[in-house]
Amino acid sequence: MYEISRIWRFLAAALCFFAFGAGGLLLTLVLFPAVNLFVADEKKRQHVAQLMIRWSFRVFVTMMTASRAMDLKVEGAEILEGDAGCLVIANHPTLIDYVLIASLLPKCVCIVKHAMWHNPFARGAISAAGYIDNSDTLDMLEKCAGVLQSGNVLLIFPEGTRTTPGKNILLKRGAAQVAVRTRSDLRIIQISCTPPYLNKQEKWYQVPRQKPFFLVRVMEKVKIDKFIEDATSEAAAARMLTEYLAKAMVPETV
Repeated sequence: MYEISRIWRFLAAALCFFAFGAGGLLLTLVLFPAVNLFVADEKKRQHVAQLMIRWSFRVFVTMMTASRAMDLKVEGAEILEGDAGCLVIANHPTLIDYVLIASLLPKCVCIVKHAMWHNPFARGAISAAGYIDNSDTLDMLEKCAGVLQSGNVLLIFPEGTRTTPGKNILLKRGAAQVAVRTRSDLRIIQISCTPPYLNKQEKWYQVPRQKPFFLVRVMEKVKIDKFIEDATSEAAAARMLTEYLAKAMVPETV
């Protein structure tokens, strides 16, 4: 019985990821160029692109759950509808964390690795949506400040890569530095998956025996002022905030 279910989930996941790739090509080759052609204002173009990404991700997530490739529960999704001008940060245990979160956000800009700008499948989306390259720190901070001041939400995974299973969360200070220097509050999201699936050591086709259950918890908003007021410098505030986040981002027991 377990093996029949596992085979079905493998086939379902294969179909969903194929559709995800095909949808990405459609967005990059057809829809984003059409938006660039018919929407003159850059900010409006980026917002339309972000909405397209959000709804395409929702379709993918719906396909994954409806086909029983996985189960998903989101706690506090309605809170995100009212967030604006803040950082959204999350732990990063699986391949689809960004997809899960971006599908919930009306507006979302993400900081992405420089290498992604050379990926032909991703470059069209990240450029159209106004995503930020992380290669130039000063330019990145300036762009982050602009995004937050415009009322958009900035999504960051402070680990920089997927968590290695069985190891503690290790955060880079980039997210904390952005929060401190732009004086922006942070919304924490905790993601867990049981049993482990789509983690750093596994490919999408390595399906666990039991159906994976994803839990996304929208947590409290962290006020940046208290860290700045308690610190002697911006560097000290960023360090204190990083230490706090390393504990606050650990998913609660399911």
